[in-house]
Amino acid sequence: MRAKSFHVVLFLFFAAGSLTAQYTFQIVIDEETSKPMLVGLCDRNAFSDTSFSSWFNNEYESYNVDTSTINLITDDIHQVNLTIILGTWCSDSREQIPRLLKILDFLHYPESKMQMFAVDRNKKTGEYDIDHLKIELVPTIILFKEALEIERIVELPRMSLEEDLVDIILSAR
Repeated sequence: MRAKSFHVVLFLFFAAGSLTAQYTFQIVIDEETSKPMLVGLCDRNAFSDTSFSSWFNNEYESYNVDTSTINLITDDIHQVNLTIILGTWCSDSREQIPRLLKILDFLHYPESKMQMFAVDRNKKTGEYDIDHLKIELVPTIILFKEALEIERIVELPRMSLEEDLVDIILSAR
């Protein structure tokens, strides 16, 4: 009986592990700058590599979330999914993505509702085909509700990330 219970627990452990997202990013050399860049499906742990951690951590830590604005969508944010396209070679991505992740952390937004793709200078992700998203500039933050695209924040927010997110999400109610 004990052996059977052990096998059930072992099966559940491996089954649960296979359900989690498989982040398959690579660190490649940017031909233009000879510096490392991320390419592929990634999560925030990709920024822990020393090639990216300095700028990511500095921007994340120094950014002050506009809590009075973003609190307007504390519940509504969980109704949307996000697809984030960034380039670690891009100064706007280096600024906006750590800020966005800090805002999402403040809102307790689950990482399971977010996909983050790092692209090269040709907007390619390696093995993932994102051509259907028609990415022209990075970063591009795409908000989806019930599998339909609501709107995008492209390159820089119009006002601020908080104000843009609030406007987009409240208009999609």
